[in-house]
Amino acid sequence: YFWLSLSILSNYYLGYMTCLFVGLYTLYEVCEINTKPQNYLSIWLTHWKMIFKVAGTGLASALTAGIILVPTALGMMKTTKVISGVNNFALWPMYTVNIFPQFGIGMATSHNRLFIAPAIYSTIFAVILVIGYFIHPKIKQSSKTHAATLLIVLALGMFIRLLNTIWHMFRMPVGFPFRNVFPFSFFMIFIAYAAWTKGIVTLPKRQKD
Repeated sequence: YFWLSLSILSNYYLGYMTCLFVGLYTLYEVCEINTKPQNYLSIWLTHWKMIFKVAGTGLASALTAGIILVPTALGMMKTTKVISGVNNFALWPMYTVNIFPQFGIGMATSHNRLFIAPAIYSTIFAVILVIGYFIHPKIKQSSKTHAATLLIVLALGMFIRLLNTIWHMFRMPVGFPFRNVFPFSFFMIFIAYAAWTKGIVTLPKRQKD
């Protein structure tokens, strides 16, 4: 409650995204802590107390931060940011292949910036470790499935304009429209660290190649 409240108070925009990510990450963790194969709906129902506790904590944090959220919302209503066209809720993609240079430090150029794509703050090294996570023989297949699902959900949040608008408090920002890249980058680094701790050097030679 304390850290989430502090996150919203220090930066309400990213604090809102942090709340969304915490919700998604909670579902990921609930799936991860189960050792018995079950229907996912049954898993979430089994841990409904944990899920509601996280949801209640997020709501309490938002209410606490209301001391700045309400005046900020009223102020934003007087700016051009409230002008949100119908196109911002469309289902078309936000970028194409110009996303790939964004995965490495120094690979984004001024030309790439003309075709806006999210800058992934993880580095090539983390990307390699993420790939290693999904081919590592010591990592359970269920864990790979859960991680891949959350990565895809976070990626779609940047890729589909409608979802990206939702991540940005239902208002497409005037500037860089991919602030939700931070939770995506964080989870990539999280997976990369998990692969590293499992011993990436122990991968079979064929998989290393």
